[in-house]
Amino acid sequence: MRKCWNCGQPTNDETSRVCSDEICQRAEKKSSDGKFRNKELVKLHERRRERARKYNQRPESKAKMREYQQLPEIKERERKRRQNPEYKAKARERYLRNKKLREEE
Repeated sequence: MRKCWNCGQPTNDETSRVCSDEICQRAEKKSSDGKFRNKELVKLHERRRERARKYNQRPESKAKMREYQQLPEIKERERKRRQNPEYKAKARERYLRNKKLREEE
């Protein structure tokens, strides 16, 4: 069961982001229209993401990340994380959702 992003109450539908409360319904409408967004913050975020993307594309950054991922403690942490039943359930759900989307196309 999903929770409403506005008030945290359980939603009626798995695909809905908000509960059936009128206030939450209006908040979702305003959010989808973009009325909650501060345009300066959005621009700042976009600039930061672009810089991070360019940084991560550099060969030296990729080499650092590969080296970090090869550390034994990091490998062990990731292995434990993948063993977690909650992680497996989410991964399975994500897989099924993607499979369904591909079939619809």
